[in-house]
Amino acid sequence: MKKLDQFVYMNELLSLYGSLLTKVQQEVMIAYYRYNLSYGEIADNKNISRAAVSDAINKASKKLTNFEKKLNLHKQKMYSLEQIELLKQNIEDEETLLIITNLERNIRDGI
Repeated sequence: MKKLDQFVYMNELLSLYGSLLTKVQQEVMIAYYRYNLSYGEIADNKNISRAAVSDAINKASKKLTNFEKKLNLHKQKMYSLEQIELLKQNIEDEETLLIITNLERNIRDGI
């Protein structure tokens, strides 16, 4: 998986399962994956070592991946969005298209 794809994927998992991580893991993952801070920047901001940052990211990444393996929420979300895209291609009625577009937005936003 390319680095950018990995960042997108981890951000998705963080959105879905982030609340299941420890507070420190959440903060470090958000700093690294959402704000693109380096290990050194995160370490300085949190007054911890770079090794602690690396450890937190590795453990949290494994946790998020394991949650997805068990629960498949990301996979289900992607499948739903693909199905909605197929529906949108075959609908000519503007009102129905608006409803489906709103549904798509809610799924993307996690509502």
